[in-house]
Amino acid sequence: MTPAQPLVPAQSAAPDEPSTAPETTETDPTTPTELPNAPAPDDAPSDDNTPTGPHVLAADRPSTPEERQLVRVSLGWRYDTEAREIVVLLAERPGIRTAAAGQADAMVTELVALRAFLAADPGALVTAQRTGRIGTDGPLLACVTGGLRRVPSYRGVAFATVPGGAHAGRGHYRPGRLLWEPAPVVASARRTAVRPDDVDFVLWSSTGRRCEDFVPDRETLPIIFSPSTRFGVLATEETAAGGFRVYLTEVRTRDLHRWTGETAEADDRILTRLRDAARNAPAAGPSAAVPLIGFKPDDQPFTPPAD
Repeated sequence: MTPAQPLVPAQSAAPDEPSTAPETTETDPTTPTELPNAPAPDDAPSDDNTPTGPHVLAADRPSTPEERQLVRVSLGWRYDTEAREIVVLLAERPGIRTAAAGQADAMVTELVALRAFLAADPGALVTAQRTGRIGTDGPLLACVTGGLRRVPSYRGVAFATVPGGAHAGRGHYRPGRLLWEPAPVVASARRTAVRPDDVDFVLWSSTGRRCEDFVPDRETLPIIFSPSTRFGVLATEETAAGGFRVYLTEVRTRDLHRWTGETAEADDRILTRLRDAARNAPAAGPSAAVPLIGFKPDDQPFTPPAD
């Protein structure tokens, strides 16, 4: 597997300076910003391609000043442009969490990172985080996680697919299984196109994040589940087109104690809603492609870190 190309070059970072608006720089927007030559931080990942396990980020982890500075420098002139658009968005979308006093720059940087994540190749960065081959993209991934905390949550049905994954999926998912996914899951609130031999994920979201304001086409309605989300398998079924459908529900930390592998009455109600959506919602968008949720590339389940 070819590792993801890093978006954030490794270099030393300086802490944030308190501000209420993003600082602009005088740069030529026709040429990339020249990045200073500086040694990588002591804890920067190695440049080799040896898998080290997933790069773990807790869903509630804020970014650090050093990580935000690295993201700002790496984006160069693009950061100023994106930051101005985020400031306008914040004025128009009161549902996005406002920053505490002195933290406006942190919020803007994290939301710029979220926008850059969706504008680039989310699949490549998700693969990097799942395999631990993050190169120098660690600061970007940390800021994306921080940005997701600020976006309104979504309660309802979401959809995603694993292209051509039906054969492997049949051996992985059984009702009652609890799975942990280390990377973001980029799904859609719209029913997506499903082809024969796909895994068709139909997911119930409790805390997934609505991210339509951070993509050029808001009609795609992306729903992103944060890193380290747990999912419970409610049911599976074969599809008429020869694919494999998996019904998943998000299992919040506070509900882990009740997840015994046998669905409760609340889960039965959720499963009914998921089945209705899978069968009746018209396919209105392209496939939201994801890996096999909860499983490593070698088909073994991910093991969550000890709480």
